[in-house]
Amino acid sequence: MYSLEIERSIGFGTTATIGYAGSDGRHFARLVNQNFLYNNPTTPPLSPVYAAYFAQTDSVQDYNSLNLQLRRPMRHNISYSVVYTYSKSLDQVSNGDFADGAANQTNPADNRSEYGPSDYDVKHRVIATGLYTTPKVHTRSAIVNTLTSGFQVNGTYTYHTGFPWTPVTSALSTTPVNGAVAQNVVRPTAYYGGAGDSCSNAAFTSGSNFSNRFVNGVNVGGANYFKQTLPQSGVYTPGIGRNSFRGPCYQDVDISVAKEFGHEFGGHHTVLRVQANMFNAFNELQLQPLSNASAGSSIANAYFGYSQGADSGRVIEILGRLQF
Repeated sequence: MYSLEIERSIGFGTTATIGYAGSDGRHFARLVNQNFLYNNPTTPPLSPVYAAYFAQTDSVQDYNSLNLQLRRPMRHNISYSVVYTYSKSLDQVSNGDFADGAANQTNPADNRSEYGPSDYDVKHRVIATGLYTTPKVHTRSAIVNTLTSGFQVNGTYTYHTGFPWTPVTSALSTTPVNGAVAQNVVRPTAYYGGAGDSCSNAAFTSGSNFSNRFVNGVNVGGANYFKQTLPQSGVYTPGIGRNSFRGPCYQDVDISVAKEFGHEFGGHHTVLRVQANMFNAFNELQLQPLSNASAGSSIANAYFGYSQGADSGRVIEILGRLQF
């Protein structure tokens, strides 16, 4: 791992930071079904490795990022921080210690062909936070002073571009190694082009990134965008890279409002904190990313290109804490 960061004061109590961070990893593990790699005859003597998942430490990982930050501590009742990250994460398997649909590789016999954006790669990310404390009010009424002074209002804005995903097909059964069991969840053999690249909610609730998926009024999924048949030679070569498409973008605003009431009680200083938290305060639709195991990534599925779910909507939480 390596990093470099420079910080400079730019006045008004604000500091600016620019930094670079990166990492490079080798010999990461991936669980590989040996059934796909070695001869598995259907008649005795049968292979002893049928459906055996062995760990192979032959995967790599690379990460590079540019980080920019503006930060101001509390001044005139206001503090804030804005962080922007431009990054790229690459690997050959992002969940190599699992053997589920999200971790399964589409071409395990050739690990080099799996090198691409990580499942959690985010190209652009912005996080802005702010804190405002209401000034003290001085009137002749202690009750008015208490009820109007010292409120804390916090806000956090988060935005990032979509997570990558891989179009897959189960209509193409291929044996990466002669005599091995056929693997039927693989990448298509060719991409015809023409797909949209919008990360808006509309694109993943209507499938508009793949609008040309109808043939004679019948929804054929992604058949008009991808080739799912083997060439005449029968040799399987993926026609697209792993995680070569991007899912829906993410945007969220969280807000909290808090007030503390202090009182001397029985020789002890007692504090009552009342707080309201609003998660996803503006009730933004936050679609879930597409995964290898979902209908949205299956080329032959009528819901190809659709997000298969969403995070919860607005959540309001009210709490009180008595400290004595």
